[in-house]
Amino acid sequence: MEGEHHRKLPVRPPSRGGASPSRAKSPRAEGHRTASPSPSQSQVRPLVEEVQPYIDALVNSVHRTVGPDAALSISLKIFGAEIQVVGTPIFTEGARHVASPSPMPSMPPISVPVAAAAAPPPSTTATTAPTLPAKSDDLAQITEALLNSPNLPIVHSFFLSHVQRESGDLNRLLSLLLHAEAEMPCWIDQSASTINIKTMVHGIAQSSVFMATMTKSYFESRYCVLELRAALYLKKTIVMIHETDERQPGYATFYDFWKHAPQDLANLCNTVTSRPIRRKGYEQNALVQDIICQIRPELDRAQDAKRPLQVLGAKVGGILREIGETAACYVDLGSGQTMVYLLALAPDMSLEYQLVWEHKECFLDMTDAARQEARPTAVAKFGSVIDRLHAIGTPPTNLFQICIGATATYRATADTGREGKARVDVVERWFRGVISEAALIKDGLVSFTTLVPRDEAMFEWLAVKTACTEMFGFNCDAVIAGGSGSVQVSMENEFTSAQSNLKAATKHIKDHGIASYKDNLKPEFRQSFSKIADRLDMTPRNAERPLRLVLISSFYYAAVACKVAQKGDFPRFRVVNELCGPAEKLLKAFEQPGSTVSPKDVANVVRLLAVLNLVTSGDFKNVEILIVREWTVRKKDYKATWTTGKFLHDIRLKVLSHEQNRGAVTHKETTTA
Repeated sequence: MEGEHHRKLPVRPPSRGGASPSRAKSPRAEGHRTASPSPSQSQVRPLVEEVQPYIDALVNSVHRTVGPDAALSISLKIFGAEIQVVGTPIFTEGARHVASPSPMPSMPPISVPVAAAAAPPPSTTATTAPTLPAKSDDLAQITEALLNSPNLPIVHSFFLSHVQRESGDLNRLLSLLLHAEAEMPCWIDQSASTINIKTMVHGIAQSSVFMATMTKSYFESRYCVLELRAALYLKKTIVMIHETDERQPGYATFYDFWKHAPQDLANLCNTVTSRPIRRKGYEQNALVQDIICQIRPELDRAQDAKRPLQVLGAKVGGILREIGETAACYVDLGSGQTMVYLLALAPDMSLEYQLVWEHKECFLDMTDAARQEARPTAVAKFGSVIDRLHAIGTPPTNLFQICIGATATYRATADTGREGKARVDVVERWFRGVISEAALIKDGLVSFTTLVPRDEAMFEWLAVKTACTEMFGFNCDAVIAGGSGSVQVSMENEFTSAQSNLKAATKHIKDHGIASYKDNLKPEFRQSFSKIADRLDMTPRNAERPLRLVLISSFYYAAVACKVAQKGDFPRFRVVNELCGPAEKLLKAFEQPGSTVSPKDVANVVRLLAVLNLVTSGDFKNVEILIVREWTVRKKDYKATWTTGKFLHDIRLKVLSHEQNRGAVTHKETTTA
């Protein structure tokens, strides 16, 4: 190839010994020049562009022969005028630098810097791979950067990861082209006001797609490697483009490029398709269009995420406004605490979710005196609902129900007989009296519901499914919830629960040990969750589409006990072994003499591992888990509890009932006519 270029371009650089003899004897070389008219820019430009490829080839040849630090001087003679096209002399001795006579002051100099030429051929000497931080060190920094940042909305289309000195100009151009096509700006370091690990990781989290420009020094860059690891950690769609032009400084062969990749990233060459970089205008447009076509679903979700969380379509929202029932209050009577939530649809039909009151006691266990002491606070909290509705923009008259939902402990107490039923009745009457005193709504709209396990699991599933779709753009396959009295697993059209009292489990482990509790747990779990396991076994799973399980409620605290989750964590799906390994270590640590591990944590972890093993049939390959307690969807708090699911369920039933009634009236009027 090199020889072919020299045949096309007869001009050769002078030898190291000095100027070429033929040029030394030339009259023009001695400065005897025949006057000629200065060519115009319109005459010169097409000719320079025509010979530009040969100039590039010459620069490439000199670069390969002499070395990467060489400087080169090339001039063209066009219509009798010499025009310098490359800057300084290449040799220090015997070389003559021909300065431009500046016949065209209006024409900018045409420069082909040697630094832009292709890389020299691979060295025959052995090279050592650059020293980069270990994967664990990078992940620690990534986790720290995301801590206490639970809500990082998508605001960029692409995060452009590249080595500045090798493809900075190209990425600036691509950022403009991609911005125009995606209708969202790109994150590029040259436009960032502050550049550090935290801002880079946040930029990746807030981008729909991670695009890496793979040049020869990419895997030698400490920050490029960290960016790529962060993209994998955050489960971002990854797009790659690579340098194919030998004249460019970032060029490297496939082998030379990937041989420096860290072990945890090396397999990307087999799993991610890389596109060749193109520099002609029409080729760049085609490249951009090809990339946009591939990742259009991610961009559409990013655009949709800019809008408020709308749980219903415009038509359904209009019906709810018409019937004037868009808000409800839910009392979650748990075994360890009592929560009161207000859920409402704002005027734009976005979901508003507010915690009205949190009382960290079970009302069943409180004395009459303690309940009487809590009454003024409860009345004030329920009374604040009116002000909250006004602030949302929803008339208080739109509050269609206050549902007091009794969960596992209340169910179990009511089932013990007359005395147990009487204890539950006392709590119900207390709440009805408080709501009446708060003058919130008429007592007739207050309902007391003892939630059966199936309903509780179904409502949680609906709430989690909505949150996953909003946050990640895809649904989960199953939700596993650990409560104080039971464990629920739910998926589409399948909901089941197993009795598992955490207090009793804690006592059993203290008295008889972990192995005994595991044996005691297996029959109940196997009977309850075998059907779910069969359905999940039939769910296709592979590296690109893993089985996705969401762990909520007390199982979040099991992960905290194992030190794989903490408050403020950025929500992400992770491989299940990230939890199972530390969980087994926790159980072993508990059995050591003088252990300080909490028996309650141990009981909770045993329950979690047991249900994970059952629903996956013990095969954790291509299984991912999301561990989450606090949800933030579109900058708003969101609780993926049965209360949210029941609200979504209730308003949809109202719409369906309204549509059916309206259809029946229309049919009656038509029949009468």
